[in-house]
Amino acid sequence: MGLVLSLVTDTIRLGPSEVALPTDAMSLTTEFIRIPDGDASHDYYYLVVTVGNSVTDPSIQPYEADVTLRTNPTADTMVHYPWVGDHDGPLILAFADIERTFTFPAGVVGYEEPNRGIAHWSVHGESFLKSRPIFQNQASFVIKVRIEDGAELQLSSVVTLTWYYHSAFQAYPVATRTTSTPTLLIPSGPPST
Repeated sequence: MGLVLSLVTDTIRLGPSEVALPTDAMSLTTEFIRIPDGDASHDYYYLVVTVGNSVTDPSIQPYEADVTLRTNPTADTMVHYPWVGDHDGPLILAFADIERTFTFPAGVVGYEEPNRGIAHWSVHGESFLKSRPIFQNQASFVIKVRIEDGAELQLSSVVTLTWYYHSAFQAYPVATRTTSTPTLLIPSGPPST
């Protein structure tokens, strides 16, 4: 019984205690997509942060993500993806208004807006003795925002990704990386195609 309890609580670890990640282990891209609208006083955008994983060892996978997206302090957030909740697998959604498909992470998703213009997600692949990677190759985080017509759009992000060693018996953190994108100022313009 003591051995099982030690494995479950990660007191005894059956694999490596840390892993040296390759320099390209994590990629991060931010993009904005103008949404066609009929509103003369506002412009609408999808703001997208996509996190990529290039670690190919099947026993080392992303199990946690902390994602902060910053935009105009006067922006109104209309909706965010992924939604809060416990998701057993990645969610793939098609956005018909922009003809794009996004893959969102699995795991327990938390979301908050500590201030206007800031979106923050936390994703954990460990919950109630369930253990699963939050994604394999990549996952996106999206907010739909509304800004004043003709205003410049600001966009930046900071992402921390944590890889776990996982086996049939346990999963625990072995590496972490934080990456940020610089603040972009994009003049408003016609909808993207």
